Order: sequence, then C-alpha cells, then structure tokens
Amino acid sequence: MSAVSSKKSNNPADASRARESDQSDSWPAMLVRWNTEMAALYGKRMQEYCAFPMQLMMCRSADDLADAQEDFARSLMEDYAQAAGKLTQCLATGAASEGYGATLLKAQEDAREILAQARAQAERIIKEAQSRGVKAPEAEAQTKAA
Repeated sequence: MSAVSSKKSNNPADASRARESDQSDSWPAMLVRWNTEMAALYGKRMQEYCAFPMQLMMCRSADDLADAQEDFARSLMEDYAQAAGKLTQCLATGAASEGYGATLLKAQEDAREILAQARAQAERIIKEAQSRGVKAPEAEAQTKAA
C-alpha cells in the first residue's frame, strides 16, 4: 500500500513490501530472532569459557582465584538473564503476531505431522530390517535371556 493513498495498490512491489512487513512479525521471523539471540548468547559464553583458563593462570593468590570465579559466575548470570529477557521478547512478539492460541494450534499440528512422519519412517526401517532378517533389540535380548 502506498503511504499517500488508502486504496490498495496493484503494484507488485507494493504487495511484496506489504508481505515483508507482515512477515516481520510472523512466527518464522520470531524463530529467526530466537535463533539469532541463542547464537549470540552461545558465542559470547564460548568466548568467556575460552578466556577463563587464561584468567585463572594469572591468579597469584587464593583471593585472586575466588575473585576470578565470582566474576565469571556474575558474568554468566548477567548474560543468561539478558538473553532470557530478549528471548521472552521474541516469544511475546511471535505470540502477539499470530495470536497465542493460533500459534499453539499450529505448533500442535506441526508436531502431529512430524510425529506421523517419524512413525512412518520408523515403520519403514523396521520392515526393511525384518526383510533382511535383523531382529529387533528387544527380541534379541529376550532370546539371549531364554
């Protein structure tokens, strides 16, 4: 839509921009933000974990060691608290964009579909194994026990 007119535009570029705008608050966009925040947290914590042994090696007393450990623990808690806030904001944005109930229903449908696919795959694997004469682990254990 154009900013000047309230009428719908027939311009494909305007329609594309409207879709992009709608998608910025969509569930997939929320997942991208979630993954970005998680990657940032893990990257920062990995750097801290890698730097920590060097900090410990520079300690000259038990007090220095205790201080380094306290600083590390404090940094860890601050990082996780900050990430929790950002992740909560991501979830709130995603839930608000599609409506929480609709989001949950969609997630349940997706989970049901994934489970059905996994079940079908497992059944194919079992049938293929049985056709080759491979016993299931439970049956093999029962045979050994008898």
